[in-house]
Order: sequence, then C-alpha cells, then structure tokens
Amino acid sequence: MIRESKRPVVAAKLGFDNQISEEPVDNKIWVLAKGNIQIQIIRAARQYIILRVSEESLTHPLFILAVYASCFKDLRMALWDELRNTSCSMVGPWVVCGHFNTTTSPDERLGGPLQMTTVMTGFHEAISDSGLLDAGFLRTPYTWCNNRVGRSRRWVRLDRILINPEWMRNFSSCKVDQLTRAYSKHSPILLTFQVQPTPFPRPFRFQRIWTTHDNFFSTIKASWNDEITTTHMLKFVLKMKKLKTVLKSWNKEVFRDVNKNVQDAEKEVLKAEFTLLNSQTEEDTLKLNQAHANLKMAYLQEEIFWK
Repeated sequence: MIRESKRPVVAAKLGFDNQISEEPVDNKIWVLAKGNIQIQIIRAARQYIILRVSEESLTHPLFILAVYASCFKDLRMALWDELRNTSCSMVGPWVVCGHFNTTTSPDERLGGPLQMTTVMTGFHEAISDSGLLDAGFLRTPYTWCNNRVGRSRRWVRLDRILINPEWMRNFSSCKVDQLTRAYSKHSPILLTFQVQPTPFPRPFRFQRIWTTHDNFFSTIKASWNDEITTTHMLKFVLKMKKLKTVLKSWNKEVFRDVNKNVQDAEKEVLKAEFTLLNSQTEEDTLKLNQAHANLKMAYLQEEIFWK
C-alpha cells in the first residue's frame, strides 16, 4: 500500500490536481479529481466513503459510494446493512464501486475452494435490497488474481460497479472496462459515460391499436430474443429499454398518423370505385374490396386510438 504522504506526488504524476481523503477509511480509498469537478464528502467510514459530485455539464449532482470491504465476514455484513440504509435516502443517479472482497455466485471464481453460499447470498441480497444493478464488464470477468502458478492460481471477481436505475436513465451509454493488471493483483476498473441531457423526454405509451396488426407479437418476440450478456436483472432492464425503442420505430413505420391513415384509405376507396366504374373487371372489383377492408381497419384503429 502506498503511504498517504505520497498521495500528492502520485496524484500529480497521474495528472490530477484535486485530492480528497478522509481519516476513517485508513488510507484505503483515495479520491482524485481534475478540472472543474466539485466533490463533497457526505459520509466516511472504515469500509466506504460517500461523495457528492457536481460539474457544470451535469443537470443534477451524482452520488458515488466508494467501497473497500473488509476481509472479515461480520464486518462485510455490517457494510451490506449500511448499503441498504444508504439506498433508502439516496435520490438521483448514484453508483457503488470498489473492492467488495466477495462474489455473488460461483461463476465469479475460477480455481481454489468454493466460497460459502451464505456469504455470496448475503452480498447478492444486499444488492437487490438496495435497488442496484450490476453494470457488467468488458474483457475478462475476473478482477483479482493471486499471481501463483499452476493449480494454485486463482481468479476472482472481487471488484465491481453497481448502478441504480436512475443512473441508467441518465447515462445510457455508460460502460465498465476491466483494464490490464500490471503490478497489483487487482485489475483497474474504468467507468465511462456521456452526459446527454434530455430535459423533456417524450414518455413511452403503449397503444392498443398495435395489437390489431399481424406483426405486433412477432416484432416483440424478435426484439426480446436478441441476446444480451449481463446479469439477469440488468438484462431485463436493457431488453425492456430496447423493446421500447423498437416499438416506437415500428409504430412510426406501420401506423404513422392514424388520422392521416383514414384519409389515405378513403382516397384509395374513391380511386378504386372510379376505376371499377370504367372497367367493370374482376381484378378491379377485388381491388375495391381490399380498399374497403383497409378503410374499415383504419376506422377501427382510429376508434381504438381515441378511446
């Protein structure tokens, strides 16, 4: 561990001009920033620190809970309770990140003995109770390696980033990259996101007229069956978000403006009637029948839309 007295030197070499640390975290969590980012410490404890971050490009402040969890189970359980309590008072986008010293499932460990189920379940329940979602990762699924050789080598996902739904709504482009290890046993984790404010977003509304179209359910099925690799809860959220986008696009392509659809259908009927008056052929009779069917469907869709 780097001595706290070296923090200004390390920060300068990394290009940061703002340093924040707090006594209770035992020099295990450093907060470094640069530019016009304003950081306020909300709370600091032995295993975590809560920060309020604001910047001119942000429409509202962000909250970050940085974690360095204990290697002792009882202390970690106390940390999970703190996480639950914090989630009750947290408003707006917030992210929980750092070293949690445990996993949520056996899949997050390669090599060595399996972790106790109760330990994994406790962490998993704390994440769920706090309304948080695993932000996923790029590259390798493991963030820690003991650097041993052969069968003694172990890989574990001890570090991660958790986000709340509000964060997803505000920063849909966020991604987590687990970078290459060099000197540490831990992989650095890089969270990137873009600020894309949408002050007056148009809300998604389900339209009953969609169910009248033959391709409605097949469109939903095709969108839902697209594979997304992440945790189950985050997968559900991302699939719902994608489905809304697909249905909006499908609605514009298929239904467009219901009032204009009726007007267009009425014009097609008049055109087909005029053509049949001059030809009296069976083919033009079928075209008129189809035009009437299309008009009835347009009337039905207009009626459902305005109910």
